[in-house]
Amino acid sequence: LMIKENLPVYLAAWSVYFWVRSKNWRVSLAGIGISVLWYLATMKLIIPYFSHIPAGSYQYFDFPELGQTPEEAIRTIVVNPIYTANVFLHPAIKQETLAIMSAGFGWTWLLAPWSWVAAFPMLFEQFLYNLPSHWNLLFHYAAAITAPMVLGTLDGLGWLTDQVSRFKTLWGGNREYFLRWFAIFLVISTLGLSVTHRLFLT
Repeated sequence: LMIKENLPVYLAAWSVYFWVRSKNWRVSLAGIGISVLWYLATMKLIIPYFSHIPAGSYQYFDFPELGQTPEEAIRTIVVNPIYTANVFLHPAIKQETLAIMSAGFGWTWLLAPWSWVAAFPMLFEQFLYNLPSHWNLLFHYAAAITAPMVLGTLDGLGWLTDQVSRFKTLWGGNREYFLRWFAIFLVISTLGLSVTHRLFLT
């Protein structure tokens, strides 16, 4: 939590994911509570004290389409979600980046909605931030998002194999056979995307 001021938001989202996956609501609520308290202490007390900037001034908060403060941004996201989605997806480079990242995992992480909860703060920060270097894969900003995508992929594959096992006529009801061919599909799609992305960059 002391590494960066946005980590409490990440921890709160991961706590919700942990709540759903483990059913341990006590640990999850503790994580959410600690995240909220640490975020408020960091933004209202610690950073203003050491930077000599008055509380309420956010020097590096650069989300002009949403608001000048975190409170204004949250209000915009809640009150005007369609406008927020439009900012999130445009310009088109944002859509390309999100598609390339998702396709690299065979899109299966999208089959695990609770992994979206863990990914949302990272995705929002990356694609709503007013800095084009956040919107592509040339820098490190997208690296953290791969964590919930990996977990979502595992959950998504688990759901897919369960569905396959219910239909005996499909793949002969053989999970291993299905997973073998799906792994081949992932390798081919990832290589294809890598080549396409490289051609796009050049």
